[in-house]
Amino acid sequence: MTYADGVLGKDSPTELARLRALEALCDPISKELITGLGLAPGWLCADVGAGAGSVSRWLAETASVVATDLDTRFLTPGERLTVLVHDVTTDPVPGGPFDLVHARFLLETLPDPEAAVGRLVQWLRPGGHLAVIGVDLTVSALTPHPELRAVTGALLEVFREQMGTEPTFGRRLPPLLAAHGLTDIRMAVHPLLVGDGGPGRG
Repeated sequence: MTYADGVLGKDSPTELARLRALEALCDPISKELITGLGLAPGWLCADVGAGAGSVSRWLAETASVVATDLDTRFLTPGERLTVLVHDVTTDPVPGGPFDLVHARFLLETLPDPEAAVGRLVQWLRPGGHLAVIGVDLTVSALTPHPELRAVTGALLEVFREQMGTEPTFGRRLPPLLAAHGLTDIRMAVHPLLVGDGGPGRG
């Protein structure tokens, strides 16, 4: 079993609702990060694992965008927005070189995330930006609610044991990116405590 066909896979009847919830939670983080990088007209951007496309559509208001995913049913092409069915682990570079590659909740779902990082780095033009947004479910285990701790523990087991993925992969990113020759590497943490009534409650 992999993430794509597991309990959080694309065939779930609640998939779009799940993607919309992630957008509501994380779009402000992605947009703040990308705006800080100096997003400008003339940029060519890749939104990898674009999901329901909120970041792709937002990027296309300013730049040209290639939105890729294994499941593109929730993505709509536009004037500056190209949609491609694409497997980041095996398929050729979908254009580029890119000024920006954005990947959110992608690397930790792959069986070999380190190899995927190497591929994404190769998509960048000299001076380009790789923006990665990830999730570390172990933080949710700090919730004071026993039932939510149990749910988090069960999810971690599903990710690790059944899907072969690593939900704490983001912790390894900074030295990995440095090893690939990237510079000006920055990392920001946005803790969300499940059960506190905040945006992580869903």
